[in-house]
Amino acid sequence: MDSEVTEELVVGPADDAVAERLADAPGWEEYSARLRDTLWKVVKTTGVESLEVADLRVPEPLPTRHSSLRNGVELDLAGAIKMVVDMLAGVSPYCDFTAPGLHIAIGYNGYVNIYMTRGSADKLADLGREALRLQWCNRVPDFPDDIQIVEASADDSFWTSIRSAAETAVVLLCERWAHGDYGCNWFLLNPDNIDEICQSVQPRSLLCVAIDPDLHLNPALKEEDFTAFRAPLTPGRLTYAAHHWGVDDLQELVDQGMNFMVATSDLRELSAVVPDADGVVRGVWMACTQA
Repeated sequence: MDSEVTEELVVGPADDAVAERLADAPGWEEYSARLRDTLWKVVKTTGVESLEVADLRVPEPLPTRHSSLRNGVELDLAGAIKMVVDMLAGVSPYCDFTAPGLHIAIGYNGYVNIYMTRGSADKLADLGREALRLQWCNRVPDFPDDIQIVEASADDSFWTSIRSAAETAVVLLCERWAHGDYGCNWFLLNPDNIDEICQSVQPRSLLCVAIDPDLHLNPALKEEDFTAFRAPLTPGRLTYAAHHWGVDDLQELVDQGMNFMVATSDLRELSAVVPDADGVVRGVWMACTQA
């Protein structure tokens, strides 16, 4: 988040029924209209002309209308504001929006958290409150101090290490381009396909590598966080299913044609973030997880 962003505006529905039932509440249309007006006032006051997607979350496959959505993609203001209202109504995908001096994050119960500079906040002190609850406060820290952020770049040395490992070992690569069960691409690497996959991974993705993992269905892992893969396990892109809370019986996987698995803990040996075209790492990720 921009270091000059110090003020937080929390916007939510004044009607408790809207907070509880969201788009199913009779007052939703009025609230969403007032919220749109407020968001337009905010973006016009801050002077931004577009908003960048950040912290993308995809709990289900991206719909066709958002098939190109990725972290770092810029949306026009109208499209971004529409997405904010849709997300509050429970329509995925979900994300934050950022621009210099501005950060918009979706909260719970119809609330939106808007972070901005003090100068912008001063200009917005007289925002209308009809159908809205407004609260100003100081910005909270981005992350607790004990959270480990991945700072390594998926640069030439990163790929050289993978090429070396793939000469003699089984290498799995997880490209996490968004949070959520559908925010990954999984690959089985070999010396022949690494260059192609290197070119296919997207800027700001988190890459996690498992070298020579035990891929057999292991009863000891059935209650752990793991990913299962469909057989046969051939080089290239893999069909997967994430299981964050485990399964009751491994036979469930077999019945679905999933005959291989890898534990999330096996993905913490080597990780890096794909840099932007200028070589700068701008994707912000915690140490490798499956969520």
